[in-house]
Amino acid sequence: MTTAHDYTTILAAPFGALGVRVANGMLTDLEFLPPGTPTQASPLALVKQVEQELAAYYADPKHRFTLPLAPAGTDFRRKVWDVLMGIPAGRTLS
Repeated sequence: MTTAHDYTTILAAPFGALGVRVANGMLTDLEFLPPGTPTQASPLALVKQVEQELAAYYADPKHRFTLPLAPAGTDFRRKVWDVLMGIPAGRTLS
Protein backbone atom coordinates (compact mmCIF):
# COMPACT_ATOMS: atom_id res chain seq x y z
CA MET A 1 0.00 0.00 0.00
CA THR A 2 1.31 3.45 -0.92
CA THR A 3 1.53 6.06 1.84
CA ALA A 4 2.15 9.80 1.87
CA HIS A 5 5.77 9.08 2.75
CA ASP A 6 6.22 7.41 -0.62
CA TYR A 7 5.81 10.75 -2.41
CA THR A 8 8.01 13.82 -2.63
CA THR A 9 4.82 15.86 -2.35
CA ILE A 10 1.07 15.46 -2.61
CA LEU A 11 -0.74 18.23 -4.46
CA ALA A 12 -4.41 19.16 -4.46
CA ALA A 13 -6.03 18.80 -7.86
CA PRO A 14 -9.50 19.70 -9.17
CA PHE A 15 -10.37 15.97 -9.25
CA GLY A 16 -8.69 14.85 -6.00
CA ALA A 17 -4.96 14.78 -5.39
CA LEU A 18 -1.72 13.97 -7.18
CA GLY A 19 1.20 12.10 -5.67
CA VAL A 20 4.46 13.46 -7.08
CA ARG A 21 7.87 11.79 -7.05
CA VAL A 22 11.07 13.49 -8.15
CA ALA A 23 14.62 12.18 -8.28
CA ASN A 24 17.87 13.61 -9.57
CA GLY A 25 16.18 16.85 -10.62
CA MET A 26 13.53 15.13 -12.76
CA LEU A 27 9.87 14.20 -12.41
CA THR A 28 9.67 10.42 -12.17
CA ASP A 29 6.03 9.77 -11.19
CA LEU A 30 2.69 11.54 -11.09
CA GLU A 31 -0.10 9.40 -9.63
CA PHE A 32 -3.82 10.06 -9.20
CA LEU A 33 -4.88 9.80 -5.56
CA PRO A 34 -8.39 9.67 -4.11
CA PRO A 35 -10.29 12.85 -3.26
CA GLY A 36 -9.67 13.84 0.36
CA THR A 37 -6.03 12.70 0.35
CA PRO A 38 -4.17 15.22 2.53
CA THR A 39 -1.64 17.42 0.77
CA GLN A 40 2.02 17.27 1.66
CA ALA A 41 4.41 20.18 1.09
CA SER A 42 7.97 20.08 -0.25
CA PRO A 43 10.59 22.82 -0.38
CA LEU A 44 12.15 21.53 -3.62
CA ALA A 45 12.30 23.98 -6.52
CA LEU A 46 11.25 21.26 -8.96
CA VAL A 47 8.09 20.63 -6.92
CA LYS A 48 7.27 24.34 -7.17
CA GLN A 49 7.72 24.07 -10.94
CA VAL A 50 5.40 21.04 -11.03
CA GLU A 51 2.77 23.02 -9.10
CA GLN A 52 3.08 26.01 -11.46
CA GLU A 53 2.91 23.89 -14.60
CA LEU A 54 -0.12 21.97 -13.34
CA ALA A 55 -1.89 25.22 -12.42
CA ALA A 56 -1.20 26.51 -15.94
CA TYR A 57 -2.57 23.27 -17.40
CA TYR A 58 -5.73 23.42 -15.26
CA ALA A 59 -6.29 26.97 -16.54
CA ASP A 60 -5.49 26.09 -20.15
CA PRO A 61 -5.31 22.44 -21.29
CA LYS A 62 -3.21 23.55 -24.26
CA HIS A 63 -0.36 24.42 -21.89
CA ARG A 64 2.89 22.73 -22.95
CA PHE A 65 4.83 21.27 -20.05
CA THR A 66 8.56 21.92 -19.82
CA LEU A 67 9.29 19.75 -16.80
CA PRO A 68 12.36 17.53 -16.94
CA LEU A 69 10.96 13.99 -17.12
CA ALA A 70 12.46 10.61 -16.27
CA PRO A 71 9.70 8.19 -17.26
CA ALA A 72 10.31 4.54 -16.44
CA GLY A 73 8.67 1.97 -18.64
CA THR A 74 9.14 -0.73 -21.20
CA ASP A 75 10.23 0.13 -24.73
CA PHE A 76 6.62 -0.35 -25.86
CA ARG A 77 5.28 2.03 -23.20
CA ARG A 78 7.87 4.66 -24.15
CA LYS A 79 6.84 4.39 -27.81
CA VAL A 80 3.17 4.84 -26.84
CA TRP A 81 4.03 7.86 -24.68
CA ASP A 82 6.00 9.41 -27.55
CA VAL A 83 2.96 9.06 -29.83
CA LEU A 84 0.65 10.48 -27.14
CA MET A 85 2.90 13.52 -26.81
CA GLY A 86 2.24 14.31 -30.47
CA ILE A 87 -1.55 14.49 -30.07
CA PRO A 88 -2.68 18.12 -29.66
CA ALA A 89 -4.76 19.04 -26.63
CA GLY A 90 -8.48 18.58 -27.24
CA ARG A 91 -7.97 16.15 -30.12
CA THR A 92 -8.49 12.41 -30.19
CA LEU A 93 -6.67 9.88 -32.27
CA SER A 94 -7.19 6.17 -32.65
